[in-house]
Amino acid sequence: MSTFATDQSKLPTPAVLNSEVVFDAFGKMHCDLLRLADGTEYPYYVMHTKAAGVLIIATTADGEYVATQEYRHPVGQALLSFPGGFLEDGEDPIEGAKRELLEETGYCAARWELLGSACPLPGLLSQETHYVRAFDATLTGAPKLEPAEVIQTKLLKAQELRKLIKAGSPVDASLLAALYLSELY
Repeated sequence: MSTFATDQSKLPTPAVLNSEVVFDAFGKMHCDLLRLADGTEYPYYVMHTKAAGVLIIATTADGEYVATQEYRHPVGQALLSFPGGFLEDGEDPIEGAKRELLEETGYCAARWELLGSACPLPGLLSQETHYVRAFDATLTGAPKLEPAEVIQTKLLKAQELRKLIKAGSPVDASLLAALYLSELY
């Protein structure tokens, strides 16, 4: 039996000596001065955005994934991903998933299921991402993208998606986590 979850309290937690906001625009970047267990002081940068996001693993009645190809400026290219985005404060992950799927792709789905959540980039972000399955997705209209969103929707069979990933297509790591979670359930 694994004791990983119960042994968390045995990890030495650094003391936060000081925390200051060094950037405040899209989110807030904090520089926390940490004191490690051995007494070493270390500056650690943390980006605080919306507390939670959602990623949708949507499939059509024909078993095609509703995938996206989205330009991501920090990496300077379009990445294969699944639709998703930030949740509004207090928003239910399923409701946020419905909103994001419709906004980014124009698709709605007949059935929804929350698979779980994970911290996508815990070395930098304080955010948690909820992974939601959507079944029997159908196109109901045009996407309603935000001005900075450059997104193209693609319907891909499972084997096509795997082939693109294996071929080294630029891919958002959240898509890989989502596929893994959906295979667990």
